[in-house]
Amino acid sequence: MQTRYRIGWDLTGWTVIDTASGQLAELNGLPLIGLQPEEAEDISNALNENSASSMMQFGQCFQRH
Repeated sequence: MQTRYRIGWDLTGWTVIDTASGQLAELNGLPLIGLQPEEAEDISNALNENSASSMMQFGQCFQRH
């Protein structure tokens, strides 16, 4: 099974990439960059599973303040 979202390393930490567009993935309008490896992996997995409940959990962590 091909996954749409993958993680990669950049100068600020781990990033979630949308392989369909080649762009950074976003959650609540925030780019998913500078993440800890576990965060990036969990978010990527949740996006690939298209799990609404999982994404709601992560979305609460990335609210704009």
